Amino acid sequence: MSETWEMATLDWSLAGADGTIVRPADVGALILAGNEEQAKNAYYRVADAVSHNGWVYPCALTVVRTVLAALPKCGVEARGRCLDLIADAIAKEPAPGAGQVVEACLLEARNATWYFIYGIQFDDVELVGSYVDVLGCLGKRFEDLRHIAVKYLELAFTRNLVRNDPTIIRNTIAELKNE
Repeated sequence: MSETWEMATLDWSLAGADGTIVRPADVGALILAGNEEQAKNAYYRVADAVSHNGWVYPCALTVVRTVLAALPKCGVEARGRCLDLIADAIAKEPAPGAGQVVEACLLEARNATWYFIYGIQFDDVELVGSYVDVLGCLGKRFEDLRHIAVKYLELAFTRNLVRNDPTIIRNTIAELKNE
């Protein structure tokens, strides 16, 4: 994959777990994964550096920015994994010495709230659970987004949901209403 404009403008020297450096090619492999196996392999290479043992590492901000810019281009297999990366980066605590990385990732995700709202309504139904995770995190961290997250999570019930998504949605709504 050639380097995207976003990749060219970001700091790829920020360390991940165990000092791992995530390369643009690693994130590019995830973004452009053409099947579930490729997406899974690329995801684990990136996710293990971004978030490990409940900690989020400095490289998360670069990865989140790149993934957010590429979400509309990702295939379904890759998009779900990208959403999982975003959720991990905004739901956990910064690693010791990682500064305000989680807060910075939260602000990036907040700026893309419209995309998550669009996705929960129109994207592949298999991805609803991943959108719920991201919107739930944003609703918990930003009081002014809480009612918006609840509204769109409730509207998600109008879709033909799969697996245990209804339970996840009900639990997330309950958490947000109790915040």
